Amino acid sequence: MLKRITIFFILSFLCTISLFAQSGSIKGTIRDAATNEGIIGANVILEGTTTGASTDVNGNYVIPKVPTGTVNLVISYISYRTKKVEGVRIEENKTTTINTNLEEDVAMLQDIVVVGAREAHTDIAVINEIKNATQVVSGVSSEQITRSMDRDAAQVMMRVPGITIQDNRFISIRGVSERYNQVMINNAIAPSTEIDVRSFSFDLIPSNMIERMLVYKSGTADLPGDFAGGVIKLFTQSSVNENFTNISLSGGFRVGTTLNDFQQSKTSSTDFLGFDNGFRKLPSDFPANLNDVSGENAFDVVRSLPNNFSPIRSTAAPDFSFGVGFGRKFFIGKVDVSNLTSINYSYGSQYMNIDRNLYLQYNSQTGTVGSPIFQYNDDFYERSNRVGIIHNWRFVLNPNTTIEFKNLYNQIGDHETVLRNGQNLVQRSSDELQNYGYRYTERRIYSGQLLGTHKFGGDRSTLSWLVGTNYLLRNEPDFRRFRTFRTAGTDNGYEIITPSQSSLVDNSRFYSNLDEYSISNGVDFERKLGKTDAKNPLVYKLGYYVDYRDRSFAARYFSYNIRNPRQELTLLPIDQFFAPENIGRGDVEATEGTNLSDSYKGTNLLTAGYASISIPFGRFYLSTGARVEHNRQQLESRDNANRRLNVDNPIFVPMPFANLSFDLSERSLMRLAYSRTVNRPEFRELAPFLYYDFVNEANVVGSPDLETARIHNIDLRYEFYPRPGETISIAGFYKNFDKPIENYVTQASDGTQQFSYRNAVLANNVGVELEVRKSLSDIAGESFLKNLSLVFNGSYIYSRVDLGSDPTLIQDRIRALQGQSPYIANLAAFYDDRDRGFAFNVFYNVFGKRISRVGSDIFPTVYEMPRNMLDATISKTIGEKVTLKVGAQNILNARYRFFQDSNRNREIGGVDQLITGYQRGAYYTAGVAIKL
Repeated sequence: MLKRITIFFILSFLCTISLFAQSGSIKGTIRDAATNEGIIGANVILEGTTTGASTDVNGNYVIPKVPTGTVNLVISYISYRTKKVEGVRIEENKTTTINTNLEEDVAMLQDIVVVGAREAHTDIAVINEIKNATQVVSGVSSEQITRSMDRDAAQVMMRVPGITIQDNRFISIRGVSERYNQVMINNAIAPSTEIDVRSFSFDLIPSNMIERMLVYKSGTADLPGDFAGGVIKLFTQSSVNENFTNISLSGGFRVGTTLNDFQQSKTSSTDFLGFDNGFRKLPSDFPANLNDVSGENAFDVVRSLPNNFSPIRSTAAPDFSFGVGFGRKFFIGKVDVSNLTSINYSYGSQYMNIDRNLYLQYNSQTGTVGSPIFQYNDDFYERSNRVGIIHNWRFVLNPNTTIEFKNLYNQIGDHETVLRNGQNLVQRSSDELQNYGYRYTERRIYSGQLLGTHKFGGDRSTLSWLVGTNYLLRNEPDFRRFRTFRTAGTDNGYEIITPSQSSLVDNSRFYSNLDEYSISNGVDFERKLGKTDAKNPLVYKLGYYVDYRDRSFAARYFSYNIRNPRQELTLLPIDQFFAPENIGRGDVEATEGTNLSDSYKGTNLLTAGYASISIPFGRFYLSTGARVEHNRQQLESRDNANRRLNVDNPIFVPMPFANLSFDLSERSLMRLAYSRTVNRPEFRELAPFLYYDFVNEANVVGSPDLETARIHNIDLRYEFYPRPGETISIAGFYKNFDKPIENYVTQASDGTQQFSYRNAVLANNVGVELEVRKSLSDIAGESFLKNLSLVFNGSYIYSRVDLGSDPTLIQDRIRALQGQSPYIANLAAFYDDRDRGFAFNVFYNVFGKRISRVGSDIFPTVYEMPRNMLDATISKTIGEKVTLKVGAQNILNARYRFFQDSNRNREIGGVDQLITGYQRGAYYTAGVAIKL
């Protein structure tokens, strides 16, 4: 007790001393001596101490609580001469103002011109880019990314205001679904990576490859016009200031998966690298149509396929990831050359126990809950292997000319196994089912750009150009799905369901392959008029962009049949039934069911031109202009009657825009923006190809009659930048959609559910966003809180869709947009003690319920319910070369819940029924990064 009292008095005494200590403060502005512009991120330090501050986006700085007396200031910044200001007198409770400038350091520029790459990966740099943009922008820097344990771009994007993640890889911006976003990689349009939806899968991009990600929420002439949520620009790491070599290694443990039982079918020897070596693909001599081969020849063909129908048990090993990166900077003659290369490999497993149900709608007349269509419980196993490579070059030919060559390659292999138990009470009401699905998906994406930047006319003019190419492959070889049954309530053995003809559901082997190539070219010219050193100069821009895409998709499937089913065969274990020796015996055969509509080819040519001008008048800055886009989308396919289906949609759209900003002060401004944009259908959404979704037990089919949606966007935002790395903003937005495109569920001819696409008549979306980034260093004194900063962003969104007077749609005429959450909130706390090399970070995310599937007259709408997510990381730097990091993700392990709005009142509760429910498990990681 005495010890505690002594400690209390000592602490009280120290606090009293600190309260009565005499101190003042220093503030000022650091500017470039030549241009008079504020220098961002310059360091102002009290000589002989570590006390100081960095300048903000306007070059301002504040150093609080400086002891009274005389001090010297040391001011430094990269590529500028370090400056010392001596004899600065500090008086008690007074603020001393020291304004000065820095001169460029040209002493080393005698024989060789060295041009330093502008840092773009820091929080301050990203905030400055947001502040100086003419439109409404949000973003995240690699500096913030490194504080988390985010493994890919999808997880990173959760930290951006107004953004939620769907299916752990697709991004929803301001409540509108992924199809309304445009993605660019290093200023080139990225391909849609999925077969069935118009979207980009952000889990393709490892987080450590990202320099920064910016989300443009209002349009400008130089941005693509095909978006409603936002244009997401993803920039890969490129700048190298010094030679380095980094190695990172980490392991992961997922509760409920790691070191537990794991099941999957036989794999190929290259699965660990993310691709199949041909083990699953059809043999090269396999007939174009199995039905054209008969007799023993047909049986021999089917026997040549692997008997890969039984799951193999193993133990799920801990997740693993490895990365190596190096950067080199050197000269070839007088050309400044830098190279950055990064290679990443990761392996991970996931097990989930999933409840899957489907019900008829609630009967309002009788007050009875809808009876079940099916009730399943799935054991879901997924194993993922990924290889990512980034290889970037930068050539500075002279201070005015820079050439860059950027390459991004990713290879991902996902192996899914579904072992299902339950009942389908419509198709087989008296039976218990045990169904199996084995699926392997190989995804490959390459994105490359050759970029040039040329400045001339005393930095008044800038010419930028781009030549880019993308390649996308999505291969789905040998997707096997089959069902077995037994009489409900018995202990009989399960019997294989054998269809009399080809089937997508029973004893089916499915193969598909998608290839897409694209090439793009763009040129931008910018000219500054008047005073080039002005904060908001008079600028006009001209440019064009051309993008050509070519997609080819083909699928085929066949089923094993028995003409005269006999239990001595159908009761055999799965691997024995499909064994080569049983093919051709007992009337076991295979029948091809491939339809003419199971393949399509598509091309898309986008040609765009723009002109804009930015005009300052007083404290106002107006940026206005127009973009014109001519897009021709063509698709060729056939229906099942061998009739040609040709889609040819040439559309010319003028897109005016205007962005007006008003400087309230040096640190705050208001923005008002208007833009007109579009949303075009994707190839798959137009194609008549019918795909059987085993997981959801539904068909997916396109709609060739889809039309392009048109959107009007209005934004109003207030921005305040208190100190370096800090920002406060509040924004309101409104969007009006003409013929928005949505995914909905209806009834197929066999009574099952079917997903397709349609245009609604109109929709409106209105909301507000708040973002706060705040450091506590200016209010916490010398306590541990001085190293703490907080980030909060939240959104509230209200949307309504009007489906019009279509007599076939008897419900949900007025509702929210698909994928729209009424609220989104992200909260993060960053603790960074650089003196001790210790950091601790916490992230929290939640979103409101959102429509997962739009209902119809038979199947009600399905909502995804709110889910709380909490992540945390701790890192410790040892010396200058080793960093240890541990983290926990999904700590709360909140359940994923999808409910059917059975009584169609757009609220979940009471009679509404669970459609899908599962948990992913908390995830713990530990890793080390080493600088060699």
